[in-house]
Amino acid sequence: MTTGEGLRKLVNKVCEPLFRAHGFRLVKFTEDRALPVANCVIASDSIEIYFGREPGGTGVAIRNLHDSEQRWIDLEYAWRLVRGEWSTSIVEDPANSAYLRDHWDAFLDLLSDANLDGTYAQLDRLKTESSRLSWGVAFKTEPDFAEVYLNGRRMPERTPCCIGITPLDFVDVVFKKEGLPDLVCGKLDLKLNNRVFAKWGRDGQPNEVTISAVPGIPD
Repeated sequence: MTTGEGLRKLVNKVCEPLFRAHGFRLVKFTEDRALPVANCVIASDSIEIYFGREPGGTGVAIRNLHDSEQRWIDLEYAWRLVRGEWSTSIVEDPANSAYLRDHWDAFLDLLSDANLDGTYAQLDRLKTESSRLSWGVAFKTEPDFAEVYLNGRRMPERTPCCIGITPLDFVDVVFKKEGLPDLVCGKLDLKLNNRVFAKWGRDGQPNEVTISAVPGIPD
């Protein structure tokens, strides 16, 4: 199954109530099998939802089409507002995706015209709180100068580097470097650990991934 086929299957399953009862339709679907990445946009008359899938995972964002600033809300933040808890794997986790499928009304209500200002006020407070709680995590690879993907999103930094992380329980980590296969670390507990080291295996040896807690600010 290609990345695009997987994304199409996921969207059709998770968003079936949106297509059936809320007037959503497919607006755009693109796939680059060489990378491999795929993107999908569905929309109603007032709400637009973006899905982006890469080897590290699937990112989702929502916006109100009537918003003059056209601000996107990451699904992780919308999930926090609806459920009162953080999650880094929503659409691909069976339990979370099932909850989302059955409770789209609550997420759409956040972005309704009537609630939009209040939702962004809550988000501003939430992001301020998150920034206070975030801490630096050091990422190092062998060889160096690898791209860092956290929860499916490419970070601007390359290894070795230190990245501010909101203290979610688990973060999906993938390293990418030209000429080497993706080094998929899986879901790492970065709430209590602030250093990640990964090494590509050679001559048939397995990849190496270690996480640790180091006192002070990681170098």
